[in-house]
Amino acid sequence: MSDFEVKPIVDTPKVLGKMDVLRAKKLKKELVPVPEWGGSVWVQEMTAEMRDRFDGWVVNRKTNSQEGMRLQVLISTVVNEDGTPMFTELDIPDLKGKSGCATTRLSDAGMRLSGMSEEAKVEETKNSAAVESGDSSSSSVETSDAHTPTTSSSI
Repeated sequence: MSDFEVKPIVDTPKVLGKMDVLRAKKLKKELVPVPEWGGSVWVQEMTAEMRDRFDGWVVNRKTNSQEGMRLQVLISTVVNEDGTPMFTELDIPDLKGKSGCATTRLSDAGMRLSGMSEEAKVEETKNSAAVESGDSSSSSVETSDAHTPTTSSSI
């Protein structure tokens, strides 16, 4: 007999293997209204590659200013219906002349979906605490296949 008792953990999440991770294609995505532009656009969480590029941009700036950050998030998260990026670095000069309200709305959605906003950090903290305590009542995040757009709540 051992000196400790092993208790089964209720609602243990699936432990993923390498192939599970590599096959996963789910990215959070939502259709965000942009009345200033006469319609809506898809905003998707950053892929690991896009997040690395964004983080590199932040690190390589010569200033502590926030200048340019909103548009960097926008080009990293606004996508076409098929999930491909809508904008590139080459579009930044044109985007600078667009509505600040619209670009802020899209950037805020991209940051939230990518786990970079304060709202997302608070939600992640709540979800982590729920997992650690074994509480399965934490809220789930809606995801969509990168090639099958669906709407979720918008800002």
